Amino acid sequence: MRPFHLLKVIPFLCGLGNVWAAYALGRMVFKEDPLKVFFVVVMAGILPMNIYMSAYVANEPLHALLISLSLLMAVHIFRSFDTRFCQMVILGLLLGLALLTKITAWAIVPVVVISLAYKMIRIDRKMLREVFLRLGLLSAVIAVISGWYYGRNISHFGRPFMINWKLPGQQWWQDPGFHTIKYYLGFGEALHHPYFSSFHSFWDSIYSTFWGMD
Repeated sequence: MRPFHLLKVIPFLCGLGNVWAAYALGRMVFKEDPLKVFFVVVMAGILPMNIYMSAYVANEPLHALLISLSLLMAVHIFRSFDTRFCQMVILGLLLGLALLTKITAWAIVPVVVISLAYKMIRIDRKMLREVFLRLGLLSAVIAVISGWYYGRNISHFGRPFMINWKLPGQQWWQDPGFHTIKYYLGFGEALHHPYFSSFHSFWDSIYSTFWGMD
């Protein structure tokens, strides 16, 4: 087996990890109903995008796995009787690694923080000092794991987030059709020409991407 083929084992294992995370979350939420847990595993196992991305060497499968594990840990903390410091460390480690993998992980960080703050204040009835200590520990772990990357971006480029349409020395380009309202109203190209149907309409893009064809 060539070295490049060995690299493809990593996204494959990440895809399996996503299915396991769905199983663990299903058991946590539907522990009294094995049938619902079964359907959770089936849906995670046949999700086209997970199958599709798990076949390619990219950061997407690892990103998805780390986000899945982060959400799994967050739900575990939310359902536990107390919010312990060790749980904050584990969650911070997972979120920090996810933020290193792809910046879209920032989308779930405020959701997790707000949910845990609500739990500690309204359910655990903790004092504000204890809440800030735990969330501060979570933030500190995230900063230790991924802060250097965003600090480096600020140092080199003047901003923390490097996005592919704002790269130094390059200009973003788009097909002219992407600028019209018609692009967001049409659909149907994906049904007979699924590949690259995203050039036809936004909804064709969503449909074909879901089924792993774009």
